[in-house]
Amino acid sequence: MHQLGMKVSVYVGGTMFTETLYREVPEARNWEQRDQNDHWVPYGAQTYRHYACRMSRRTGVYQARTEDRVEAVHADEIAFR
Repeated sequence: MHQLGMKVSVYVGGTMFTETLYREVPEARNWEQRDQNDHWVPYGAQTYRHYACRMSRRTGVYQARTEDRVEAVHADEIAFR
């Protein structure tokens, strides 16, 4: 994209796509937000997306790995939700 004069922007959402993430990082099951009944919190009707617990140190470590990957593709911008 840069060769075509375009900027590269990367968006990192606040939810986890569990179907693929749990295969890559099985311990990510422990990073989910939980409700008062200890049940994962879905993103609306999209039950395959769970909210990540932003207070979890492990979530932060994984996000840092994501930032490293973004730098590797020379993104001009990164946005976290």
